[in-house]
Amino acid sequence: MQARIHLWNETRKLLDIMCTKYKLRGLLIGRVNCTLPKNCHQLMEATDFMEYHNFIKQYNKCRFILATDEFSASPRCDTEAMCFNLPLLMNKDTIGAWHYLNEKTGEFIDIYNIESFEASLQKFLKKLNNNEYTPREWFIQNYGKYNTGKRLLKFVQEVFKPEELNFKADEVKYLKPGI
Repeated sequence: MQARIHLWNETRKLLDIMCTKYKLRGLLIGRVNCTLPKNCHQLMEATDFMEYHNFIKQYNKCRFILATDEFSASPRCDTEAMCFNLPLLMNKDTIGAWHYLNEKTGEFIDIYNIESFEASLQKFLKKLNNNEYTPREWFIQNYGKYNTGKRLLKFVQEVFKPEELNFKADEVKYLKPGI
């Protein structure tokens, strides 16, 4: 719990810069009772956690996602954002979703170094305003249903013997995960 409070305090410093100097607006999901920096009250909206369909609707209002967590237990939010073509500003120390970030999908930030953060933010905003990020295209080309399905098929072929499968693996191009 103490680490989460420390992380929130560091994030508040970044939000203060984003609001004060860059006049960026934002939505903080799951932060309804958190104390915001004084310059952010008009620019940041804090909500409680929301139902999934409402959460997804928020992506249509965004231009990018700020991900300051150190542990991304479910990088689903990051990949969903990329599927909505939203680039990421991600903590360089994140464990869990760092492999999705590159020159097409966003920028790493150092949440503990204000000068470095601001340099990364300026680079990010310049590329964002010039439409240089293509996170949806990159994600589909590198992951997506087909590419992920090919990797799943390869895994299944390595783990199971052909007679254990209820399909002919050599006649299938990819697998679609199902529940």
